[in-house]
Amino acid sequence: MLTKPVDRAQLSALMHRLLRREGPVLLVEDDAGARELICQSIEKMGLAVAEVFNGRQAMTWLGAHPAPAMILLDLVMPEMDGFEVLDALAARADWRDIPVIVITAKQLTAAERERLLRQAQKIISKGAASRLDIAAAVGEALRRPARMPAGANG
Repeated sequence: MLTKPVDRAQLSALMHRLLRREGPVLLVEDDAGARELICQSIEKMGLAVAEVFNGRQAMTWLGAHPAPAMILLDLVMPEMDGFEVLDALAARADWRDIPVIVITAKQLTAAERERLLRQAQKIISKGAASRLDIAAAVGEALRRPARMPAGANG
């Protein structure tokens, strides 16, 4: 249990104890300014960050590394957008249980929002994506137990 005001070192230690998987946070973001802000937020939590510019690079990174602890995913990117990344993650059994947080400035339709909420843990609007919002969302997603693969008894 943590009491307010929360000590950053205590919060970081708690998150590491609750972390369900090893590895960095994979940040998939084409905007350099947003990428820098988000990286700083995650690194302040004591977590490693791997950065890629678009969805195609994310697929290449995922194919060459063990699954990350989680993915922070922009939706609107060149070459391969966030929706395509989510579809690719869902298509691979070894990637389906990676927690995903979508960070977007896109005005979402009701159908897009519903689809994202089925495939991602949280959606954060870039306009409101303060460091605290990102840190809270990452902490919450990392505390969730990994989903069991289909057919696993558990």
